[in-house]
Amino acid sequence: MKLFKRSPTKNDAQLQPYVKQEFGQEITLLLDCRTRWNSLVDMLSRFLQLHGPIQKALIDLGKACLINDGDFTVLQEMVSCLEPLKLCMSALCRRDTNLLSGEAALNFCLIELQKQNSELARTVAEVLGTRIQQRRKQHAGVLQYLHSNTA
Repeated sequence: MKLFKRSPTKNDAQLQPYVKQEFGQEITLLLDCRTRWNSLVDMLSRFLQLHGPIQKALIDLGKACLINDGDFTVLQEMVSCLEPLKLCMSALCRRDTNLLSGEAALNFCLIELQKQNSELARTVAEVLGTRIQQRRKQHAGVLQYLHSNTA
């Protein structure tokens, strides 16, 4: 990523012709920001989207591609695991989020993670569920009961 992102010549002359050929428009690579965790999801998604043109450009540059198909599978699992977390965090960070909508966002995230059949998603769902149970107070259940009038 850094090879093409930091070198406009390599990006414009080597990578972008393959990107234009495959997608019909220029799509730039993204780098993550260490202080923004969700930028990792965006960077990995874009890398997976452009992995074909990136491999072709690396061959043209004479650089050995150290990423094999197994690595792409792992990256895909990471992205599919982090996307529900990103959606959940976006919902939790909204100004109009209350305890009830926050609870719904967390439940949605857990359900989406449990639907996936990767070990990473199962582990994240288990750890997140355990942490939520540790931090959850009785007030959340009472609020849900009062809001829906059902048990």
